[in-house]
Amino acid sequence: MSGFVLFVVYSNILYVVILVVIIVVLSFHSSTFGASRKQRPYSNHDLQLALTAIKSGKLRQCEASSRYGVPRSTLYDHLNGRVKATAGENTG
Repeated sequence: MSGFVLFVVYSNILYVVILVVIIVVLSFHSSTFGASRKQRPYSNHDLQLALTAIKSGKLRQCEASSRYGVPRSTLYDHLNGRVKATAGENTG
């Protein structure tokens, strides 16, 4: 084979390899970093129980989060006034 033909063949192989690498990297990136985490459902009642337990000193935030299934960030936001009080929540 002539040098030009070998060059064309190797360039096409390199092109395919680069495309495969890009596809693999993008699929990995979107499946691990771009996908949202599944949130466990929790009720307003669970939120209120968790907040009451924290405010009374019976549980720490991480313990209440685990026990009642409410995300720690949600508890933090409610305790620090970052969200408006929900129905039935003690604002005092």
